[in-house]
Amino acid sequence: MRRRKLTGIEPNDIAFLLILFFLILTVISVEYSLDITAGEEGISEASDEVLNLTLTKGSLYSENQKVDVSQFFSQLALGQRVNLTIDSEVSWQTVITTLDCLNQRRTIVNLRRM
Repeated sequence: MRRRKLTGIEPNDIAFLLILFFLILTVISVEYSLDITAGEEGISEASDEVLNLTLTKGSLYSENQKVDVSQFFSQLALGQRVNLTIDSEVSWQTVITTLDCLNQRRTIVNLRRM
């Protein structure tokens, strides 16, 4: 007669712990945001108005309206506050170019990922 070794851990316990672990992970929602502030010199007074921009693969939207990128950044007020939401399919080069244009206008940027 063979004796069964007692390990103390049953397969049902492991399954229960794994289910619990994955349920907890799916409930946790982390918002990734990063505040980037340009230097303060040269800014007369920052606007209290926040501009919402969305950067998608190939397009820039301001308040849900598609804008021409070349004209938009030249018309942006100095020190403007901007919420920039970035689609996950946008290339890093596009993100860096957009942030550089915003930095040249000395904007205060809050980054968000879709």
